[in-house]
Amino acid sequence: VPTCSRRLCVESARAWEPAEDAGLGVTVVLEKITAEELAERGFCVTVCALVSIAGGKIEEDALWKHLRALGVHPEDEAHPKLGNARAALARLQKRRYLIRERLGRDEERGEEKYALALAERALDELGQEGVDAFVQEVMRGENEDDQGEEDQGGTTEGEG
Repeated sequence: VPTCSRRLCVESARAWEPAEDAGLGVTVVLEKITAEELAERGFCVTVCALVSIAGGKIEEDALWKHLRALGVHPEDEAHPKLGNARAALARLQKRRYLIRERLGRDEERGEEKYALALAERALDELGQEGVDAFVQEVMRGENEDDQGEEDQGGTTEGEG
């Protein structure tokens, strides 16, 4: 099984198949990815992007607030793609995409507070440029959607 430093958020051997020679004397190897692995990758990149946008470190409660807006709740034990949402976040820590740091005790709520920061694997595999590119692509898609709604909702020249 070939290895690649750009494998994104998924560990484990998979079925690999060679693609056709691209005319450069090099055979490209394509990775077969399941829907579950694709969901894990999307979750990984999204979480890393949220942490990066927050300056490289985010309080765990703030991260869950953003994830809730995306339909992923910490109490989800049977998310349709991720399974247990807290376990999915813990897998990112175990795989060294995130580091969980203890911030201290929240005396009002009587519980420990934690922050998440990007770990070495996120920085090596995604890098700041990769995270930035992902965020730009998402934002470009939103801007195009907003633009399309404005175009459809507004009046055109000559209408009155």
